[in-house]
Amino acid sequence: MKMRKAISAVLAGVLALSALPISAMSAGAEGAYAPGDVDMDGVITGHDAAVVSRYLHVDNTLLNADQLALADVNGDGVVDQADADWIHENEEVELGACDISVPNPTSLFYQLV
Repeated sequence: MKMRKAISAVLAGVLALSALPISAMSAGAEGAYAPGDVDMDGVITGHDAAVVSRYLHVDNTLLNADQLALADVNGDGVVDQADADWIHENEEVELGACDISVPNPTSLFYQLV
């Protein structure tokens, strides 16, 4: 009976640790994520620019300290519209593998989708 309780306690601890986000376990987000990756999903997208714009124009409590450090892409110490514009201009867009040498436009369409 004691063995079951011990195993249950160990499994509960493992599950609790696995539920923590990676950013909570790292020392700081600046080293773990690229500048501009405000939502910390590993890719700089339009969503990051939208989050910064929402922070600037709607809710100035939206970003935490790590996100503010990532949002200040030009390093001037202030998160402003210039940072949001830079993020928007440098976002990564993945369309997938596409062979544009295919003469059939229908095949090209399905490759893009």
